[in-house]
Amino acid sequence: GCDTSLPPSLGATMRALRAHSSMALRKTFTTASGAMSTAITATTTVANVRPRRSALYMPGSNARALDKGRSLSCDVILFDCEDAVSPDDKVLARNQIAEALAAGGFGDRELVVRVNPLASPWGEDDVVAMAEAGAHAVLIAKAENQDEVNEVAALLHKTCRSRDEDKGMPDIWCMIETPLGVLRAAELASMHPVTCLVAGTSDLAADLRCDGEWQHRTALLPFLSHTVLAARAHGVAVLDGVHLNLQ
Repeated sequence: GCDTSLPPSLGATMRALRAHSSMALRKTFTTASGAMSTAITATTTVANVRPRRSALYMPGSNARALDKGRSLSCDVILFDCEDAVSPDDKVLARNQIAEALAAGGFGDRELVVRVNPLASPWGEDDVVAMAEAGAHAVLIAKAENQDEVNEVAALLHKTCRSRDEDKGMPDIWCMIETPLGVLRAAELASMHPVTCLVAGTSDLAADLRCDGEWQHRTALLPFLSHTVLAARAHGVAVLDGVHLNLQ
């Protein structure tokens, strides 16, 4: 007969994996002659596994939306300090996102914040505030070079090191939304702090002077494929761009 029992639920599987996320795997090496080498071991930490089936962008200037995010069925919330927020509301957005993160209540959702560029008047304060508030990752908009990633990583490290509590340093995600970003996607994905690439299809289509929605995004497929290839080559995650047609 057939076994008709259902496999464990995704939630149960995720909890089991997380419970063992800090378990080290010990591997004993042997010499070419087959004799056991002495005290040579390697340890590997099993990374936390997170589903990223759906990611919701949310402007940080909208307090009602931030509160509603605690009850929405999504795996990732991308709080936005950048494109979705006007210059006059940048500080408000940063403060409201930091307060929401500190208050908690988002369950197992992955909490990522898209920060303003470091060269802007708001970028450095965005990065520091999100590190202090406990964001899981910061998303660099229009990522194009390793120097900016290194600068963000150094700022995160400095901020987290100075805190009394040890929450760990947020990951760095890179938004690939310019032609130069696409060309350098592999370089960005190869960097140690980077754990995810995110396609910025709207801005990329504008820079390429193409219709990003035409015939199932045909014009964007080469560039999206290149981004996926870069991510997979270096073992990092990759997310598609936003879905704009909500009709």
